Amino acid sequence: MGMPKPIMSGTRFGRLVVIGRGKPVEFKRKDGSTRHAETSIVCCDCGTTKTILNNSLRRGHHNSCGCLRHEMRVAAKKTHGCTGTRLYTTWANMISRCNGRSTSPRNASYVKHGIKVCDEWRNSFKSFMSWALSHGYSDYLTIDRINPIGNYEPSNCRWVTMLDQQNNKTSNVFLTAFGKCQTMSQWAREIGVQSKTIHARLKSGWTVEKALQRKS
Repeated sequence: MGMPKPIMSGTRFGRLVVIGRGKPVEFKRKDGSTRHAETSIVCCDCGTTKTILNNSLRRGHHNSCGCLRHEMRVAAKKTHGCTGTRLYTTWANMISRCNGRSTSPRNASYVKHGIKVCDEWRNSFKSFMSWALSHGYSDYLTIDRINPIGNYEPSNCRWVTMLDQQNNKTSNVFLTAFGKCQTMSQWAREIGVQSKTIHARLKSGWTVEKALQRKS
């Protein structure tokens, strides 16, 4: 398989703008072979220039040279004094999961499904805190996405108990076929197969209609 096409100059990723093609980076695989990864030279809005892996840019792992995270930490300490609180930790963990920085295998699905944090919240803890406090936040509740494969954003989030969140897990995704929309569990009961079978079919690339057939 050939290497992906280089990223065009002028392409923007958050505060970063690609200004040129960098030198490929060589990596050693576990089997002893080597692979090469393309890089791009980027210029941050703050004026800093650096070289970053193309895959990291495309996956949203970088949206500044590091200045944004620094500004957020400084602003958090100066403006709200909430650093270290449960709400601040919830916000930081939410961003970490969606940026692929979390090492937990359970959180890998956030990146895999392209789940993101809206710019309003990602760039401002104060905005997130304002929404949280006006939408029923308490230390006994957890943030939950109404559509479990949707983004973290005001219109798709709420504060619920852990039990409620478990009832809204990804296996309850709505599937539309044959003129109607039902949860995966409802479809499973209707067609007489297990939810995990439907999930496996979809993961294998089957269309929704084919995945919802009674026989494989």
